Amino acid sequence: MSALVIISTSPVVICTGIAPRWIAFLGFLLALILLMGSFFISWSFAILPFWVFLISVYILIDNLGGSAKADGG
Repeated sequence: MSALVIISTSPVVICTGIAPRWIAFLGFLLALILLMGSFFISWSFAILPFWVFLISVYILIDNLGGSAKADGG
């Protein structure tokens, strides 16, 4: 299920441009790791929270930078 969330979110990132393309491609790579090796890789349970954290931090930083530009300072 985690791989499905990441696979469906990555094209949205590319099409809308809410984050850089490298984050979307990283998402595809992480989803592939989940699909192929989640049974064998013990840390794979942390991939989805890492993905959500990465996207959230980028959007937060982008919005904070944009609001400072819009306020004039």
